[in-house]
Amino acid sequence: MANERGWRRPRKLIVREESETSWEYGCNPRSRPVDLLMNSASVVLDKQRGPTSHDVVATFKGLTKIGRAGHTGTLVT
Repeated sequence: MANERGWRRPRKLIVREESETSWEYGCNPRSRPVDLLMNSASVVLDKQRGPTSHDVVATFKGLTKIGRAGHTGTLVT
C-alpha cells in the first residue's frame, strides 16, 4: 500500500536464527580446504603493463595448480 507520496510501506525482514545448514551438504566456511575455496572463488588482480592477461592467467594457474581459470576482460585507459 502506497502513502501520499507514492512510496510503499517498509518491509520487515524475518530471519530464522534457529535453523542451521546440515553438515551433509557442506562444511563450515571457516574450515573449508583451499582447493574447495579455489573451485568457486574470484581473485581480483591489478595487472601492471607488460604481461598480457593470458600470461597472468597462465602464471596463476601454474602457481595454484588449478585446472580452470580465466579473465573477464581488460580496461583500456
